[in-house]
Amino acid sequence: MFPLLWWLIWVVVAVFPTTEHWVRNKRRYFVLGGLGVLFGFLALAAVTIDTYMVLWLIFFKLFLVTTEFLLAYLEDYRYIYEERKKGSIFGTGASRRRIHKWLLALTLTALIVFSALTLWQTQAVAAVNNASAFNQMITFEPAGTALFQREVPNDMVRLTTDVLAKSIASRSAAHFGSVQVGSEHLTIYKGRLVWMVTMIPLNLWGDNSIKGFVIVDANNPELDTQIVDEPFSVGEALMYAPPSYTGGIQGNAYWGLSTADAYGRATLTPDDNGQWKYVLTANTVQQWSFVSLPKGVYVYNQHGQVENFYDMSQISNWVTQRYDEGWIESMISKWGPIGEETDSTSSQAASVG
Repeated sequence: MFPLLWWLIWVVVAVFPTTEHWVRNKRRYFVLGGLGVLFGFLALAAVTIDTYMVLWLIFFKLFLVTTEFLLAYLEDYRYIYEERKKGSIFGTGASRRRIHKWLLALTLTALIVFSALTLWQTQAVAAVNNASAFNQMITFEPAGTALFQREVPNDMVRLTTDVLAKSIASRSAAHFGSVQVGSEHLTIYKGRLVWMVTMIPLNLWGDNSIKGFVIVDANNPELDTQIVDEPFSVGEALMYAPPSYTGGIQGNAYWGLSTADAYGRATLTPDDNGQWKYVLTANTVQQWSFVSLPKGVYVYNQHGQVENFYDMSQISNWVTQRYDEGWIESMISKWGPIGEETDSTSSQAASVG
């Protein structure tokens, strides 16, 4: 309900007139109402409902106000000799044109200043803030410390690529009927590193669910695959188009759990009881500082219901992926260039705890 309310706010802000001239223009309400629906949907789909959303909304309205003042000024300039006196709150003739000119200049200046500040805050400052926050999460070891504290077992080395894993899994597609390969990810199953490859229908509009999945050994592609007939109502590679199609697990969480969080990869993993669960990683974004931090994981059952939530301090051992890999890659890309400029990180080994 809350995202739909924000969507309505976008439409109301878009159609709210800024000059007396536009109050009587019916076409304006139709055009800007359509733009409000379009950009409101894009904003809801692209960012979390927090400070980002407020900034997008202010920028959107400033852009519309600048456009309206520009059009009003051009119209007054063109039709200066026409009678447009009734009900005007800006005066008439040259005086009205001068006011529109100043309003246009002020609005355009505000738009430029706001855009510059927002760009500076969300890009330059946010990058430094995220690098600093990520730096605090890293455990530094003295120089000369071995990069790996223990040797990786031979059977845990990934030799099967994701492309090969999907190709091997597709050979078992006939078992599930008319399906195609959905998503794939790595996990630990029975003490071995494996690929989990989901199978989804060819036509998601008719059946928007996971029909099952195939387990492919990530160390030895010549080992036999294992077929698991465990359907899931939510998962990766599924559609999310509410209210009928709510299978996409990231969209399901965003619209159903919290719009203030960002959601990453979801992995199929058996719990302590051997029951298959879909585990979704979640990140939270701090307002104004724009620092993205791991929040925890949501555990989904086969029916698409959230059974549990674990924050970062209480995640169970059966959860094989605590951090979203996209978040880790993003943090490293921000921390790396800044870390290179400091002497403290150049002579130390580091690991994320």
